[in-house]
Amino acid sequence: MLKRLMNQRALVSRLARTANVSEASVGTLLEELARIASEEAKSNGAFVLPGIGVIARGESPECTAKNPGTGETIKIPARFNISFEFASRFEQALRSSRKERVGTLTTSVWKAPSVVLEAIERDFSAKEWETLDAQPFAIDENLTAVLDGYGDLFAYVLKIEGQFDPETVHGLIAGYVSPETLEDRASELQGVDLDALEKAGYLETHTSQKYGTSFESLKQFIQSAASENLGLIIVTHL
Repeated sequence: MLKRLMNQRALVSRLARTANVSEASVGTLLEELARIASEEAKSNGAFVLPGIGVIARGESPECTAKNPGTGETIKIPARFNISFEFASRFEQALRSSRKERVGTLTTSVWKAPSVVLEAIERDFSAKEWETLDAQPFAIDENLTAVLDGYGDLFAYVLKIEGQFDPETVHGLIAGYVSPETLEDRASELQGVDLDALEKAGYLETHTSQKYGTSFESLKQFIQSAASENLGLIIVTHL
């Protein structure tokens, strides 16, 4: 049986207490958020909810199909559709243990060729693990939160393409990104500059100062893997 869901009144009250503002102010902000999300998705095709995901508006062109019952050709009119893609950090939080976590989450990233990805996907304890670097690229949860919060700009850098079976990874959140997908992400990352995005108002003030070095190191790591036609194995743990 589903637990009782938080309604709008409860949400407004909780946010008001947390932010130490009036409930009327919170209500106004939520209404404005919904309005902006709708306008942005309609005019620009997508809207980012930092830390949660991306609302995207797509269009399906007019096409023809056959009626399965009569075999008659029918015309299907053009239409638009709305989708929502969750940020990887949000997905990880939902998939993690219900027990309260103590400590800091760390994301470890390994470069891996396709054959290794395929072997580990079949068996997480595969000996191919031994072929990977002894010291993976480590990313703390603060940088991960920045990447997830602005997923449209960073093309979901750490969003896994496929997930390893949770039963075989001892409760860890583990998955991979194929070489083909990584090549596309590396290409998009090439032109991303935190200073420019901050000045344009896409990022919060001082984000570049706090995370610029870490982000550049991650860019170099991903671009290096892509240039070697490698994919990534990504594991999140305490």
